[in-house]
Amino acid sequence: MAQPSELIQRFNPHVLHPPETEQAARYAISFVEPLFSLSQRIEIDGQAKDSAVRYPAWALFWYAGCVSAIMRTLPDADPWSTRYPLVTPPLSSQARNSSTPRFGSWRDVVDLTPPVRDDIDTDMDLSFFSDEISDDSAKVLVAGPRGWLTTANVLADAAAPDGEYLFSVGDGALRWAVGRRRQYAGHGDTFPTTAIIQAATNATSIIKGYDEPLEAMDVLVQREKFSNMAYVPIEDEF
Repeated sequence: MAQPSELIQRFNPHVLHPPETEQAARYAISFVEPLFSLSQRIEIDGQAKDSAVRYPAWALFWYAGCVSAIMRTLPDADPWSTRYPLVTPPLSSQARNSSTPRFGSWRDVVDLTPPVRDDIDTDMDLSFFSDEISDDSAKVLVAGPRGWLTTANVLADAAAPDGEYLFSVGDGALRWAVGRRRQYAGHGDTFPTTAIIQAATNATSIIKGYDEPLEAMDVLVQREKFSNMAYVPIEDEF
């Protein structure tokens, strides 16, 4: 497994002045605030994408950190926490979804949330998942429970040295991680915001050779982690 210094060398190395955390905070808030206007969302996502293009090594650790943190809060019994190896297309780990050709469709979430409409696009709880996750984003997502460094290696293998593609892969994985956690925590959950902001701080520290803030993230993850009792899959087939 490549270490942070090696990963940095795969990307544009001039990362001495990474983005301010205020920008990451606005991006983080957009994950839980549904009332941003379209123009605001375009601006926020555009700024995040620009950061990945200008500072790809920083963005690598940022996305790896927040995806890993959110995925590590899922119950250990959650099948999304136990998927391995990190390749697609694997069959779904849920028998009821054995017809799913690859991981990353809405059928991978119905173990917790049954569909209430025939048209998934109009199902309030599942409509987000109607847009399948890409293969590379799926690899990053299932790497998450194994820690930020493993996640960073998988993301780097998928995207280096292209910062624009890194944003696409990382953003896709992050949104699905937030979506899965939301199945447990509900729509009022603010942990993703905290995790995304803390991951931005961590990314800056990693770039500068420090590691103290990583402990703060571990404390947050342990505090927010769901117990195995939270994973109660439904029995119906869809």
